[in-house]
Amino acid sequence: MACAIDASIFPRNGFGKTEAARLMRVGDYFPSRESLHGDIGNDILYQLCESHPFPAACICNDGVSVEELREQEGILAGKMWVIGRSYAASPERYAYVKSGKSRKPLEGGSEGYESFFNDVAAILFEGEPYFRGCGAKEEGGEFWGKAKAHASEAKGWFRKALTAVHELASDTYGLCGGSSDVDILKRVAGAVTTFGSAIQEARAARDRAIIACNNKSENKSEGEEESGEIRVEDQYFPLSFSSKFLHFHLPRLVFIYDSISGDILAPNHRCCYFGGFGRRASGEVGQFKIDCNHAMGRKVGDDPSRKYFLHAAKELALATAISGFFQDQEGNEDVREAIEKGRIDVDSGIPCYINITRMIDALVTNSKKETDKNKIPPTPVDAFTGRVTWEAKADAILPIKEAESQ
Repeated sequence: MACAIDASIFPRNGFGKTEAARLMRVGDYFPSRESLHGDIGNDILYQLCESHPFPAACICNDGVSVEELREQEGILAGKMWVIGRSYAASPERYAYVKSGKSRKPLEGGSEGYESFFNDVAAILFEGEPYFRGCGAKEEGGEFWGKAKAHASEAKGWFRKALTAVHELASDTYGLCGGSSDVDILKRVAGAVTTFGSAIQEARAARDRAIIACNNKSENKSEGEEESGEIRVEDQYFPLSFSSKFLHFHLPRLVFIYDSISGDILAPNHRCCYFGGFGRRASGEVGQFKIDCNHAMGRKVGDDPSRKYFLHAAKELALATAISGFFQDQEGNEDVREAIEKGRIDVDSGIPCYINITRMIDALVTNSKKETDKNKIPPTPVDAFTGRVTWEAKADAILPIKEAESQ
């Protein structure tokens, strides 16, 4: 069936002076030479990932020097730590709670961030289980065997993620409503969920290694061994962390997903209307609206790829709409040039990074949802508009009337 998302941003006249424009740093709020770094924290993260990009998938092959491998593991561990914690989405914060059968094992004392992030990075690159830097060469025991199986899966997913990121590196959205943008977004969704799957398996491998180490260090007999069940499918999927982490590596392509933006752009909402925080007088707030002719099917909530795609498709529609502002208004040449390049270079120091995905995330997460449909005004005929369309299987996306009847 055909699915469509229509987005509109208004008012058209004077939009550059609105609160919505301020959130997106466009119009009168576009960074000037005197105020380039109003968002310096994110600029630092962008520069970090630009200076230390993902390596090619061949880094995981046998024959790579130990020195090169350790360097890449250290870089990945550091990036996961700083991005995850900066964005309240650290992959070390997880639990096995879906079925109630799996339990996260106790680590026997805290060692700070080094243990978790370094272990996970080593598992992803080497495909061997690690716990606090040890264990890759341990032999025997049920939990070591299962830990090795999870670690091998993690490395496989990680290789696929590296390949996907490199294949996307030269792509960019046209923001003209064409099918090519949807094709790119589908590949982005695949990359986000592939990297998330790698993190899931790596965490499971480390947890199995913890149980094996606990049993060995405490000299437990076979009948007394800790027998915690670890099932990857019981883990919450790290969709928020994965999208945020990949966003800083592919800032032009990866829209951010988290609980805040996910709630505001809730998948079963047919029509959403937002007015910002109202820090300015009425009429200068700046608003946007989204209409969908579909809703999520009942099983989509367990599919992170589809969940991410449906969320990001709404943000892509908004990005397509706001691109009309760049093209329509005179004096936006600097904005268009910066977005095309991805940043504003400076004579020295950190560049000011500009990208459409960051603009939309700032707009969405700082908006308030209008739940009373009677208060939602009609879309102005001269609003900036954007549309995203694609074909979906009937069991994946439900027509809105059928969804509302369930």
